[in-house]
Amino acid sequence: MENEKKENVENSEKIESEAPQSEALQEEKSGCCRSSKSEESKSCKKSQGGKTDEKKNELALCQAQLLRVTADLQNLKRRVEKERAEWGVMGQLEVLSNFLPVVDDFVLAMSAAKSSDLDESELEWLKGFKLMQDKLGVALESSGAKEINCDGKFDPELHEALVSVESEDVESENIVTVLRKGYQFKGRVLRHAQVSVAK
Repeated sequence: MENEKKENVENSEKIESEAPQSEALQEEKSGCCRSSKSEESKSCKKSQGGKTDEKKNELALCQAQLLRVTADLQNLKRRVEKERAEWGVMGQLEVLSNFLPVVDDFVLAMSAAKSSDLDESELEWLKGFKLMQDKLGVALESSGAKEINCDGKFDPELHEALVSVESEDVESENIVTVLRKGYQFKGRVLRHAQVSVAK
């Protein structure tokens, strides 16, 4: 019996001595777990911070690309509108230039009729031709075509000198007579005026 009591006492002493050691081990383990968790959270925060920086950089690049594309689109629209207006002007120039020979024919016909003797019936025809000539001139003006002014000094950008003549009444390099009318359309020369110029 006494031996059993001794063994029980020894066992209880062992258990009591082992208990604080196990508690210390548990505390060490929990401390390790806490430190590892804090390190993991720090590394997670760092990785998340790196990802947000990457996203910000990507967003900035996308915004810059969007601005460039928008600017390119606006420039393209302006260029297309300008080219469209240019095509419209070129088409009008071509149509109007086709009418100018008809205008010239009316001018020649009227000048020839004035220099000849006509009877009453021919004069009536002449009046009809004059009305058509006037209507054609009005149509040209309403389309934007204007006659080039041929008074004064010769301008090579507007006039075409066919002959040089001696003139006492007109100064040198000034226009003497208009041989064929010229026209402008929206600031462009539709056809140069053919003139004679004083020497």
